[in-house]
Amino acid sequence: MVGNHSARDMQDHARTGAGDEEKQGDIWGWLHESTGWSWTESMSDWWDSLWGADTELDTPAPVIEGPSPHVDTVGDSAVSDPSEVQDFPESGFLEPQIDRTDSATVGLKGAVISGGSKVEVRSGPAADASVTDRVADGKPVEIVEVSGSWIKVEYRVFGDKEEQGWVELAVFSDQPGLFMDSDHEGMMEDHLWQLHDRDQLLPEAGELRGSDIKQGGLADCYFIAAMIAVGNARPAFLEESFRYNESTGLYEVRFFEEAGYNYRERTSHYKEVWVEVDGYLPTDGDRTAYARANPALWGALMEKAYAKWQGGFDVMGDGGYGSEAMSQLSGVASNSKSPSQMSAEEVLQFFTEAQAEGRAIYAGTQSSWESDTQTPLSGTAQGPYSGTVTQIHSWNEIKPGTLSIQDVGSGQAGSARDTGTENSKTASIVGEGVKEGEVDYSEPGSISLTYKEGQTPDKAKDLEVDFHFKGMIAPQYQLVGWHGYAFKEIVDGKLQFHNPWGSWQPKAITPEDFTKYFSSCSTNLVPQAKAAQETSD
Repeated sequence: MVGNHSARDMQDHARTGAGDEEKQGDIWGWLHESTGWSWTESMSDWWDSLWGADTELDTPAPVIEGPSPHVDTVGDSAVSDPSEVQDFPESGFLEPQIDRTDSATVGLKGAVISGGSKVEVRSGPAADASVTDRVADGKPVEIVEVSGSWIKVEYRVFGDKEEQGWVELAVFSDQPGLFMDSDHEGMMEDHLWQLHDRDQLLPEAGELRGSDIKQGGLADCYFIAAMIAVGNARPAFLEESFRYNESTGLYEVRFFEEAGYNYRERTSHYKEVWVEVDGYLPTDGDRTAYARANPALWGALMEKAYAKWQGGFDVMGDGGYGSEAMSQLSGVASNSKSPSQMSAEEVLQFFTEAQAEGRAIYAGTQSSWESDTQTPLSGTAQGPYSGTVTQIHSWNEIKPGTLSIQDVGSGQAGSARDTGTENSKTASIVGEGVKEGEVDYSEPGSISLTYKEGQTPDKAKDLEVDFHFKGMIAPQYQLVGWHGYAFKEIVDGKLQFHNPWGSWQPKAITPEDFTKYFSSCSTNLVPQAKAAQETSD
């Protein structure tokens, strides 16, 4: 998808080198829609077949006042004081490794975490109110009402049903909001938050590799691919992005935000941001729901911290820009190019020089691709004329708003088009000669239309259908559309990329075809780790 940007957004992206970069979010948002799979159940089974294997192609809200300094923004080289201890109200529930808050606001998302036992939900904001439910430890919730030291929360039960009840504020944990479940409108995905050990979450000294991390069930390929690119280019630098606060039992993860722009020199200035999180990660069964790696989970911890910084997994999973993500990981502006404006020679030179300089390299594919003209419709007289377009891969479907039907015979039927928008499942087909028509995008493109009297085609085969499709846009290279990739290496004059899924790895692509199938490419000169800088000094 292509994001709708404000003037401020476009200026910010230009500063970080994003320029006309297309927003990337990959296939998660529509694959399960087109197949009818349950996002939280069957999708997991499908993911198991992918992960770990290189598959080949065949009103004002009431607020409780109080400090909540869990995101610590500091200056250029200063860092937060790791010995500082956050004051919380006394409670038997509070454990040092759980990220708590004493400030509750209606609409705040998080989880109820007791440290192991089920959490009692009551009928009212009092300890003597009747118990109406007992929910699993780590249950995701949203605050809908606040009364003193009690909060009323909303949570999911039985898949598509939600309940509300009162719990003590002391059991609420400030966790990033989970991704919204496309199968159940207005509901968060129902992933339990589970605690992971410190030795699972922090990278071992000298052992971090960007390609260790794999994307999970969240459309944040742009961020995962950026992590892989930065981690492969300067693993020691990314390793320094993690630290553990012994006094709180919480983790601090470093990012960088733009703090100014020098228009004369055209350079951005960045400052460190340390985001504090605990060791709880959203899980789907016996594995993490989003970013995954084996055996280390440092990528999942960084993904969680980034989600908290950006406003939630639901925000993060709405797509983003790989060049910007690399800058936020490195503190250095990315250098971006538009593949369509480059010759094959320029592409090869660009990647050759970037690889020689040890830069992190990210590239994003086109969101869709144009189909060959087809004549799939059959019918007579006014109709209905009906049929289904042919897709070049089982994942593929028509991109809403791109379908056109042209009468290339007598021309009596004129032209027609679909009225779909980004998330449409079905849409009308309209045109001067069309009486009524509909397209079902998930069939993977079922079309039916009737024409007005006297405005019919001479024969069905005169109706030519064109459209853009999304999904596997280049099966010969195993390239997924609307997807971010980390560059790996040059092989015999071709470009080899790494799929952040950890599977369905693309085949090496020629520079010529790179200019066609990719919409963006960016490099980032990630700094050396501080230890390496001190040694060289």
